Amino acid sequence: MAKKFVTAVFDRRKEVEKKGTGSVEILIYVSLKCRKLIPMKRVTPQEWLVYQNSAELSEAIGRYEAIVSAMVFLGEEMTLANLNSKLGITKKEKKEVDVNGSFIDYMTEAIKKEQIQKSTRTSREVILTGLIEFGRIQTFADLMFPVL
Repeated sequence: MAKKFVTAVFDRRKEVEKKGTGSVEILIYVSLKCRKLIPMKRVTPQEWLVYQNSAELSEAIGRYEAIVSAMVFLGEEMTLANLNSKLGITKKEKKEVDVNGSFIDYMTEAIKKEQIQKSTRTSREVILTGLIEFGRIQTFADLMFPVL
């Protein structure tokens, strides 16, 4: 029997008792110590009994099995980076921060944009006021320590 590289997993994090639903994930074994989890949807245990035999889940598993078996057949190295490139998943690039930009302006805008409780907003504004009074932290570069 051939080794199964792709399976469906229900409630891996044991959330059904707390939330009433669990997540259905497709588990792809890349190597002995590496695996890739692809979330599908959240269902109740009763819905899982129906969903595990559904065409939607079978189609998704078949699609991922085809990708993995093509990689094995072509002799490609089974790494997470290689699998992600085959799946079309790109690594998120970090945004470059302007170190000469105003940290105070950034914090002021961030506090305004956040949907937080009044008490949290007040405590953050107190911290911001303290930073302004301190006077030494104006830009992002002021937050970085020099390397000796």
